[in-house]
Amino acid sequence: RMESPATPTPPPQPPPAMPPPPPDRVDDGFGGKKRRRPDEGFNSASSSAGSKSPQFRLELVSYRPRILVWRHFLKDSECDRLIKMALPNTMQLPGCEKLRCEPGSEVLRKNIASDDMELVAEIERRIGEVVGTPPHDAETGVTINGTPPDGTKIDTKTGEIVDLSPSEMGPVFEFPGASGLIPLGLHIDTHNGKSMRFVTGIVYLTTIPLGQGGQTVFPCAEPEAGSAKSTHSTSTGVQQAARYLVDNRILHTSSAFGEGEESEEERNEMESKAMELVEHSDRLIKENSPNHSLPIDRPDLSECANKRGKICPDEKEKKHIGTTIQPEKGMLCLFYSVNPADSDHGKSEDAPPTGPGSNASEIKETSVSSFPKSTKLRFKREHNTGRYVPEISRSRKRWVPDYLSWHGGARVTSDCKTAKWTLQKFKEIPAKHAGTFESRHGYVKERYGQERFVAAGGGR
Repeated sequence: RMESPATPTPPPQPPPAMPPPPPDRVDDGFGGKKRRRPDEGFNSASSSAGSKSPQFRLELVSYRPRILVWRHFLKDSECDRLIKMALPNTMQLPGCEKLRCEPGSEVLRKNIASDDMELVAEIERRIGEVVGTPPHDAETGVTINGTPPDGTKIDTKTGEIVDLSPSEMGPVFEFPGASGLIPLGLHIDTHNGKSMRFVTGIVYLTTIPLGQGGQTVFPCAEPEAGSAKSTHSTSTGVQQAARYLVDNRILHTSSAFGEGEESEEERNEMESKAMELVEHSDRLIKENSPNHSLPIDRPDLSECANKRGKICPDEKEKKHIGTTIQPEKGMLCLFYSVNPADSDHGKSEDAPPTGPGSNASEIKETSVSSFPKSTKLRFKREHNTGRYVPEISRSRKRWVPDYLSWHGGARVTSDCKTAKWTLQKFKEIPAKHAGTFESRHGYVKERYGQERFVAAGGGR
């Protein structure tokens, strides 16, 4: 009997071809250099097709200032744990019901459990890795902030929202350079002398429903590439107002009000520019909160709050300027206070006087080994004595923030049933890179647009 021939073994099949990776570097408008797109290629292995796991990715919200969000950066349980940790360790900020906790302070560090401090340190590490700047001693630690809805306060024992009695309610408005919708005004994060801050991370620990306030407002943001240019001639009126304030070293809208060395005309101009930013922020809040109950014009607000700035006549020009970030539990919002591509970023300061009539006619520079590498020892020769007097020289270029990075927090309306809780971290240039304009600029330039997806615990 003939045996049937053996069935031939099929040749091994090659593994299925992997889809091509997303483009790693594209034109970012940064000196023509190609850079990776921030909104592609960040999905983790647990977020494959068909998976019900949340998508972990960085999403680009604005080109100027550079704003990105990372949804599900923290788990809901981690957010709840941070609020529970902060509640008994908060202090109330003056003039409002807002609470703040600084877990890294020496006083609170003793009161907080070690595993909670490890969670805080892990969050700092992850934010630092995203922007290529690990935590270091020259930067401040994280802060946790709680903002209750209007007419309420946060019970620090239970975390519940409690209605304020009439005797507990303070004045409706106190802050200059603000409004009923932006109660604490607008600012750039390098204010109060914190010039080395270059990127800020805000993690929202609670969700505020749309229409109930709580947004982070960026009145000058450009959500679309090339929506406005960084020049006086082509930028919008709102952006020109922002630049005017920064050029006059105003980094908080409240600083535009009050007595100073400026003339009355200059002071009025500053106040007008500040209120133009605030008023545009009010518009953005109302446009993105159709059910917002508070009108902009309120007779019970102070004269400062109702002061109207100069309005750009072309409203179409403003339509595409500005954005708001609605709080979403566990979401990280990253935004830059410095833009190294801005041609006006390194404005030259006035050169030291030389020649007849001045005290210094010659300037000599030499590196000195006993000083940091970024520092040079300068010698100026005095006319009257002929002696060379040493002095520490910094760059003559002025380190200025991105004038489009103005932002502020919208009030939480009384119909909201939860408080707005956030964790905030300011990333600063390390001290060894902060000595000169060139070293600062180079440090930020190397990291700008190079954000990285970082898994929790080294590999979530």
